[in-house]
Amino acid sequence: MKGPDGGSCYTERLKELADSYVPEWKYSPDAPDLGTAAAELFLELMEGNEEKWDEFLKKRRDNLFFLLGSECTEGRCAEGYLVFELASMEMDEAWILAGSRVMKECENGKRVSYLLQEHVQAAPWRVKETVRSSEGWEILLEGKRPSQAVNLFLMIETQSRERKKTYGWKFLGRNGWEPMNVIDGTENLMHSGLVCFPAYRDWEEIPCKAGKEYRISITAEDGTDGTYFAVFANGGGIRAEKTGEDANTASGGKWKLEKSAGFVSKIRNPEGCFGGIEGETAEQKRKRQMQTVRHQEKTVTPADYEAVIKSEFRNIEKIRCFPGYGEEGKKADGEILVAFFIPDEEEGHCCYHKWAKQIYDKRKDPRLHLTAAWRVRLDIQADLAAADFSRGMELADLAEKRLASYLDPVTGGKDGSGWKIGQIPGYSQIRQEIQRIPGISYVKRMRIAAFLDRGYGQEEIDIREAAAIPWILPISGKHEIHVTI
Repeated sequence: MKGPDGGSCYTERLKELADSYVPEWKYSPDAPDLGTAAAELFLELMEGNEEKWDEFLKKRRDNLFFLLGSECTEGRCAEGYLVFELASMEMDEAWILAGSRVMKECENGKRVSYLLQEHVQAAPWRVKETVRSSEGWEILLEGKRPSQAVNLFLMIETQSRERKKTYGWKFLGRNGWEPMNVIDGTENLMHSGLVCFPAYRDWEEIPCKAGKEYRISITAEDGTDGTYFAVFANGGGIRAEKTGEDANTASGGKWKLEKSAGFVSKIRNPEGCFGGIEGETAEQKRKRQMQTVRHQEKTVTPADYEAVIKSEFRNIEKIRCFPGYGEEGKKADGEILVAFFIPDEEEGHCCYHKWAKQIYDKRKDPRLHLTAAWRVRLDIQADLAAADFSRGMELADLAEKRLASYLDPVTGGKDGSGWKIGQIPGYSQIRQEIQRIPGISYVKRMRIAAFLDRGYGQEEIDIREAAAIPWILPISGKHEIHVTI
């Protein structure tokens, strides 16, 4: 790879730096450590990088570590952030210009040339140490403070499916810990991504062999009491509570506002607040009373189970009983599984366990198991042919609305009665529904992506596999429609 001044290849220099940058990094392809991985990833620049990177991650003790640098090219996730290894410690900043090439000699003897599409700034920084706890992290950076904004690439080995936490970023300044202005591409450490923040001038500089040390703290907000708990490098911690003299009043005392009171703009309540039931028509009430007379609160047939549970919790929109299925959805003789669907997804998540406990306590039937219907989101990409190209935008909008209406679990389908639990439309059904739109000649191409929600996150699944799940229910997703002539 040639530098900005048209110099010689950096390959040997990179290997040398990997050995001498810090004593604990040695260039050893047979037993790669962080320095070797940096050199290997930067030199290869091929699709096999991700596999080697994954192998290296599995050998690490921590599942989270940090690398500094700048983005090299679009669509690449690792090599650009490792360019800082090329900078000598005497440099404040160095630039590798767009148009420079990376040369790689493959095992078969062929040489591969990779063209840099953007200018790259190589900053002589590295992460010296990270301290992790259940509440957050502290990062110790080593090198010289750059004059540009810093890109911190966080590689997280395991993506989290839990509810997002709120993390606060702080840096150690001359006056103590101060908040940072961060552009967080990891969405609160949910997945790997790039975090960008300015190089603060009042950063506290701690002398070290490589120049200076700088500290960053990442702390998680405690959702129970709204306080922050920071863990430092020595293992100690401090809890910063949101209190103050102005807000404290003696026992039995009164506090009066000097100005008129404002209004409540937002309330944070960790408990779901839902009440009442949906309005019931005379026909629905008559049907429910007839079912009550028939089953008399006794469950014998699948229809009895459905009627009893739906009469007790009338916000349930759809329900279906599956005899012969156990708690985990596996076939089991004598077991009964009842799946139900509530249109309000938030209400369903909050009330599911409460309702299930009430049913279990009342029925006292160990064979009975309850589950929320699994939602499968269908995202559709379609290329349509139209007779009149001037109506292209209009027809694309009509197609998106038709798909959203057709895939609605409550009011969708051909007759507007929705979809039964366990029933999802196939490729040909969706294709025919689109072709019914006036002005659409035919469907050129169509792709369906299905994403299954089991209650703890979404995963992509083949639509044929989704159709085999008995308690599945379709919902409309994000659609991309293109209309041509």
